[in-house]
This record gives sequence, C-alpha cells and structure tokens, in this order.
Amino acid sequence: MLEKIIKKLFFKKIIFKIFVVVTFFFGIGLFISMCSTFHNPYYKNTKYANLMEFVDTNPAGDLLYGSPYDPIRWEYNQEFVGLAARKGIIKGPAVGKIIANFALGKYLFVEQVYACDAEKLNDFLSKYRSYNNGWNLPYSINDSVYSEYKLSIDCEKAKTVPLEPEKNYFAKYMLKPYLVICFIYLPLFILLLWTALRFVIISPILWIFKKDQVDKKVQK
Repeated sequence: MLEKIIKKLFFKKIIFKIFVVVTFFFGIGLFISMCSTFHNPYYKNTKYANLMEFVDTNPAGDLLYGSPYDPIRWEYNQEFVGLAARKGIIKGPAVGKIIANFALGKYLFVEQVYACDAEKLNDFLSKYRSYNNGWNLPYSINDSVYSEYKLSIDCEKAKTVPLEPEKNYFAKYMLKPYLVICFIYLPLFILLLWTALRFVIISPILWIFKKDQVDKKVQK
C-alpha cells in the first residue's frame, strides 16, 4: 500500500529517496539557522533574593523612571513573571494575560506584588505621583474592569523565594519545539506543497502530453 502511494506521488522510488534526503538537509539547515539566531531571554545573569527585589529593580523601576521600550528587557521581565509562576509564587489564569499584555499587565503586576507589603506599596504609589505630576497609576487592579488580571500571590514566597535565570534554558524550552518545527512541521509542509504541485500542475501537464501522443498515434 505504501509503495503504491509513493509511486503515485513520486513516480519512482529514486525520486522519493531524493525528496527525503533534500527535505532532511532543509531541516538541518533550518535547525542550524534557528539555533544560531536564538537568544536567551535571561540576558542578565542576575540573581534576585525574592520577587520583591526583582520588581524593585525591573518593572517598578521602569514605571517610575520611564525607561524607553526595549524588546530584550521587555522579554526579560516577562520571563521572570513566568518563572515566578513556575515556582508557585504567583498563580491563576491572569499570569498568562499579564505576560501577553505586559504594557498594561506590568502596572497591575507591580501593584499586586507590592500589596504584600503595605509600606512598599505606599512608597511606590507616592513616588509614582511625585515623578508624574501628581497623577495616580493609569491602571489599577482596584478597577473592576481589570479583575481578569487578578493574581493569587503567596506573599511569604514573594518575600523569601529567590529568583535567578534558569540554567540550560535552550534545552528545557527551545530544543523540543525547534526539533518539531524542523523535522516534523517542515517535512509535512514540503510534502503538502509537493502534493499540490503534483496533482494541480504536474498531472495536468502529463495528461496533456499523453493525450497529444495518443492523438498523434491515432492520426497515423
């Protein structure tokens, strides 16, 4: 059955073998390209004593001092939010929403983490007003419209559990999807593309030539 399918799609086994080899090397090339352009989101090898310290140094600092948009730093912040979730410091479906919409989420994230320490929260809000001409935070978790961003925070862990860049990040999170993309999705895409060409373009052309030959024989 498989042999019939191969002959139907590729005409001859040798063409199928060439297809497999070429597709494999395309996969290898794509894999090397993806690996060579990979960058670890933990661009700073910094260890934080706890989530509070991370917030002090990064998202809260960005909000207070108006740091310009930097995609690498942005991803760094998002990755640590995810790390805090994996350590059980923060929980709930809102974690994904905050990471996905960090422009809004960081305001709500900082406010909720600082809520574990009333003094820190009041100090942050006071500094924000001072640096922004008396304006309050533009987005607050106290506004019902942002209730979907509500986190469940273990305040004890937020003050005690250390956070640091995860070792072997590539092997843990990127190697498997890269292999799937290069050696499963890419071959399937190429096979579908070839199948479309085979039956939409090549088959009609072969049929026309075959019909032309038959007509010539009939005329003779």
